[in-house]
Amino acid sequence: MTLKQRDYQWQNWVGTQKSVADLYEPVDLVDLKNDVKTASAKPPVRALGGGFSWSALVNADGGSLISTAKLDRVLQIDRAGGTLAVEAGITIKELAQVALDNGLALHSPPIFDGMTLGGVLAVGGHGTGQGLGTMSDSIDELTIVTPDGTERTLRNTDPELESAATGLGLLGIIYSVKLRCEPAYNVQIEKGYVSNQCLVTHLDDLLESYEFVDLYWYLSGDRVWVRLGNRTSAPADPPNLHSISEVARDQLIQLAGGAVLPPLVSRFPDLTQRLIRFIFDKVIDPPANNLDFLPQSLTAVDRHRFFERQWTRFSNAVGRAVRTVVEPRAIEVVDSRRAAHYIDGIFESLTSEFAVETDKAADIWRSTVEFVRDETAPGARYAYAVNLTVHARFVNASALPLNPATGRKTCYIEVVTIVGTRHAQPFLNAFHDFMMKRPGNARPHWGKVFKDNDPSLDEIRLRYDDRSSQQFSSHRRSIDPSNALVNKLLETLKK
Repeated sequence: MTLKQRDYQWQNWVGTQKSVADLYEPVDLVDLKNDVKTASAKPPVRALGGGFSWSALVNADGGSLISTAKLDRVLQIDRAGGTLAVEAGITIKELAQVALDNGLALHSPPIFDGMTLGGVLAVGGHGTGQGLGTMSDSIDELTIVTPDGTERTLRNTDPELESAATGLGLLGIIYSVKLRCEPAYNVQIEKGYVSNQCLVTHLDDLLESYEFVDLYWYLSGDRVWVRLGNRTSAPADPPNLHSISEVARDQLIQLAGGAVLPPLVSRFPDLTQRLIRFIFDKVIDPPANNLDFLPQSLTAVDRHRFFERQWTRFSNAVGRAVRTVVEPRAIEVVDSRRAAHYIDGIFESLTSEFAVETDKAADIWRSTVEFVRDETAPGARYAYAVNLTVHARFVNASALPLNPATGRKTCYIEVVTIVGTRHAQPFLNAFHDFMMKRPGNARPHWGKVFKDNDPSLDEIRLRYDDRSSQQFSSHRRSIDPSNALVNKLLETLKK
């Protein structure tokens, strides 16, 4: 038994979720089996990864936490078969590098790579890519430990695998995962600003033209920053001074986001919002490229020449050489790892995200931008409640029962604001109600902020068809008949 501390005072990465529970820290599978069996006498038993969930999934007040911090080994690499087997505590950053070093690419990993694999899979975490589902959809095998300490390996022939792949920590504690990968590839990225009106008008064409699509509205006027990509056989561009400096920039932003902005935002919300807009406009994504959608369909336009640089060019050879070294690139070719993980640091923030049908994404994106703008404007009831961004990503349909992308091509739309922002939770409650009333069968992301931070899941469960809910419940009961893994948040799902 590897009980590390009794009555451990745990909190998530931003301090919005807290619980007191016994903490176990197994170092191998034998430890894990013993720890889970012992801990099940003091439920609820919840898995603990990096603590990056905003929702109350990990909370285990009065129960037990099983940390996967030391379960981070690579178990098997099959280059020919295109699979990686690893322990659940490995971070996405470490996993992505292992994949790239072996000529492989992960399916739909999240942008931020500091999270553990087990945590990402448990909530149906995702990246972007219309040819890809969520990361959970790439699971080939899953080894879990059930509450009685039994080791089980779920394969494609086991019906429980579909439920356990986005299992919310309810279908055993994950020990290891075998992931299906694909050969590593490069992506040509095109980025810049476009008006929101043009974006909404041409979004369908945009989605036909690009596999990887990210949209960011930085709360500033009608401009939307778009990041678009397609696979390419072209070699990756060598780093220049600007691309190298981006890593240091992101780390500085993360430091500022944790130490400076939270105390500032509660006292000076107007000033903070202006400062954040300046950071995005002038430091992170300077509006060097004002993109102009042509009236004809994007699919009729040569994508590689679609974005024209709008700023003045140096005309002499020295100027061209300097530009090559220091200038941010509007069009660049990067490897698959960098295409997925293009942000190295994140603000300490609150995020509420919903999965909606891609077919209805244009209208929901437009109405979301309008809702955020109107409800958080100076003098509005939630003035300055959002100060970072509205962000959208697109993935293929999932086949997993309680995965938010199940059964349909999906657009994820999220609202992000700094921790400590005035009116943040009341606004996110209102945003929850707003999204649940939209067409498109909106489903909340399991790991992000819920309404009132501790809702009943009855309303959310109804967003999944009866077959999916019944299948999940049946598999959960077969693995955990004593409900040892069920915490307060997940009581609804034990039915």
